[in-house]
Amino acid sequence: MEACIEFGSKLGDPRSSKPVARKVVKLGRRLRDSGEPGRRALLSLLRHDNPWVRLGAANDIAPINREKALAVLEAMKDLPGKLGMEAEGSYYAIQGQVPPSQRWSQYLDSRNREDESKRRARL
Repeated sequence: MEACIEFGSKLGDPRSSKPVARKVVKLGRRLRDSGEPGRRALLSLLRHDNPWVRLGAANDIAPINREKALAVLEAMKDLPGKLGMEAEGSYYAIQGQVPPSQRWSQYLDSRNREDESKRRARL
């Protein structure tokens, strides 16, 4: 739970958020793969008070319970800020789609510009 909350606080800074994201994924995978008790724990986290914990649990439970994950993410995807954007991205990614919202296209455009600037700086 703490890792999900930490990830939410560091989102936007790739240097500090990437290690935390890896930690969140590893912990979620460990719970999911630990059998029925772990899966029950993940399902209970879908109702956690902290929305970042719910987001992490939804992403972790998606491979084994897509419907519950999508229901949680759908309820969160229109929230403002980074949380809503992450929930929206997960909601569409689980379905194999690209998020249609304007904020995602702006975000992806800015990331592409950053990547292009970094590529040019290396040349």
